[in-house]
Amino acid sequence: MTTVRLHVAGPWVDGRSDPIELRSAATGAVLALVSQGDRAAVERAVPAAWDAHRELARMTAFERGALCHRIADLLEERKEQIAYD
Repeated sequence: MTTVRLHVAGPWVDGRSDPIELRSAATGAVLALVSQGDRAAVERAVPAAWDAHRELARMTAFERGALCHRIADLLEERKEQIAYD
């Protein structure tokens, strides 16, 4: 069973609470366990998100567009893994 971890301020981390079951809408089968964050995770994540926002705000529209295209390319490369994991 896949356990989905939290991406908080850089690294992937385990949640502190009981994970939530992610179920298939079609079959009801449990597809994955999703970690839940806690106050400490939020306190690390919010400042990191503001830092990222400031960094993106300094980019030109063309630089942000290039970043979006790079992300799309990476998603395309991993589409099979993303679809089945």
